[in-house]
Amino acid sequence: MAKSEEIPDFGLLHGVKVLSTGTVAAEPYAATLMAEHGADVVQVENARSPEGMRKNVALEWAQDARCKRTIALDIPSKEGRGVFLDLIQWADIWLESSKGGTYKKWGFDDEFLLELNPDLVIVHVSGYGEMGEPDYVRRPSYDPIAQAFSGFMYINSPRGTKPMAVFPGIGDFITALFALWSSLAALLRARETGEGDVIDLSQYEAILRVSAQYPAEYFTKGNQLVRNPDIDGDVGGLGVYECRDGRYVYVALNPSALKSDGLALLGLTGDPDFDRQDAIVAGTARDEKSKRAIEDYCLSHTASEVDRDFNKVNIGCCKIMDYSELGDNPHCLKRESIVEWFDDASGQMVRGVGIVPRVERRPGHVWRGAPRLGQDNEDILEELGYSSADIEKLYAEGVIVRD
Repeated sequence: MAKSEEIPDFGLLHGVKVLSTGTVAAEPYAATLMAEHGADVVQVENARSPEGMRKNVALEWAQDARCKRTIALDIPSKEGRGVFLDLIQWADIWLESSKGGTYKKWGFDDEFLLELNPDLVIVHVSGYGEMGEPDYVRRPSYDPIAQAFSGFMYINSPRGTKPMAVFPGIGDFITALFALWSSLAALLRARETGEGDVIDLSQYEAILRVSAQYPAEYFTKGNQLVRNPDIDGDVGGLGVYECRDGRYVYVALNPSALKSDGLALLGLTGDPDFDRQDAIVAGTARDEKSKRAIEDYCLSHTASEVDRDFNKVNIGCCKIMDYSELGDNPHCLKRESIVEWFDDASGQMVRGVGIVPRVERRPGHVWRGAPRLGQDNEDILEELGYSSADIEKLYAEGVIVRD
């Protein structure tokens, strides 16, 4: 268990109080990122239906639920409603990820909650948003559903192939980043003005916003672009190449590489198509010549050699690595990209991704692993003013539970 005063003083968000009541995966991930940088995050799990990731994807839970305190609470119950409202009054930020309108249906509309806590930042995360066509607002949604609706699945499926979802679920994590920055921006304003705000974040719009030029190409020019595995729009000089040892590299032949050393390495010195350093356009003679030159070089060298040689002459290149190579890479070791911590939920040491981003003066920190179900019930309720007798009564009535 952990009381708020037992949270170490670290990170850029120390002192920020965050209430998170969502489930897999976008909204709780945003809350975890705050917790990793010092915020006091209370994660509410459904007492009647605990988070499925605990058992189904235990190591993802260990990675993405660390650094938070937890209470297992039946929010819609009569007594649970009271505890929830106490948490609302405690919080600076409340994030949730139910289907649109769920909390309003339970009697917790935004206006009422802002009356209780006027400078509260409310963040609703859902597949289709809180407002819009009612049929869509009420729909269940998951990462691949949002990819399908946003057009992202379409543009990432080469012509003539079956549409494919992108995994790991980029929609969850992109949405989490939107929830993170927008909630902190609203908190900054709330602290300046004393007025909270309500953020309506739909997963499909978060994905749509990171779809680069593809939406504008269609809505401005009518061009329905589809992904080509080797190019990004009209940009050439990009692609995956097989090397002599059967391994692969990704190469980005940027214009700054089209100098004497780079051209000499690729055997293109003196070629009039490369007497200038502007961008390579896909499908042009320069693009085709550069592809053949890169292919020839790669097939006569190992992936490690290509990685080394290309980077020496400023050609963007990286061997496509698996996690065994990443974990032993000296750069990753130097930056502590992979760290180890004890996971309370599974009772084991876990090695996973460290704190991102690195902060010089007030760095983030993994101060605890993912909590067990209801691990912090008593501490959280005591801080809200509940007596031991009150807490025992909540246990007896099933309003709160624990492992």
